[in-house]
Amino acid sequence: MGKHNWESIELERMTAGISRRVIHSALQTTARIYMEKDAVVPRHSHENEQMSHLLEGRLRFEFDDESVEAAPGDVIEIEPDRPHRVVALEDSVAMDVFAPVREDWVNGDDAYLRNPPDSEKRS
Repeated sequence: MGKHNWESIELERMTAGISRRVIHSALQTTARIYMEKDAVVPRHSHENEQMSHLLEGRLRFEFDDESVEAAPGDVIEIEPDRPHRVVALEDSVAMDVFAPVREDWVNGDDAYLRNPPDSEKRS
């Protein structure tokens, strides 16, 4: 059994406008993602199933075949290996849950988020 408190977890600045706090358990990763208005998570995909719970603000999830806007209380389910991009329509906070563990985050192999191409930095 583990107990965690979000405020005691270091806020990790990823890039201009995006920060996160992360908890890794044996089988999943849970993160609070903080995005400033117009910040962009560049197009990417991962082997993990993702459930993105919007807590504050508004986000647009862009997929190859559709875009979905999310408001507080919405949960966006993203299946494994589905390419997507996220744009903050206003200052936002999301709680993302991934299964299995995001090994790329554990190993620091998440360059798409740390050093996005210039074309992906702001919407």
